[in-house]
Amino acid sequence: LAISSQGMSTLLGCMTKDIKTAAELFALPFVPQLLFLGFFVEISQIPGWIRWVRYICSMKYALNLMLLAEFSEDTPENNAFLDDLDVKRSAWLLDIMMLVTIAIVFRII
Repeated sequence: LAISSQGMSTLLGCMTKDIKTAAELFALPFVPQLLFLGFFVEISQIPGWIRWVRYICSMKYALNLMLLAEFSEDTPENNAFLDDLDVKRSAWLLDIMMLVTIAIVFRII
């Protein structure tokens, strides 16, 4: 998550001419990610035309990995909680690959 976030911050820093503007823009990509985590607001409550944004949010993939580590026991309660947050046990490798991909893409841009 830190490397992906650093890539986004570097991109925003390069797009501005002064530090004050860059500092103001740093919250821009991170605050909406809280909405798309599915932790505070269910994904089904987000309008369909904007749900795709969750697939480019590095925080979502990091949260998925943290939840899989925390709720690693295969119990009905843990499975229900992970299902509510749309976290798939079999997708841990995809989550890692997406974090790495997001980090690389933002550094290349």
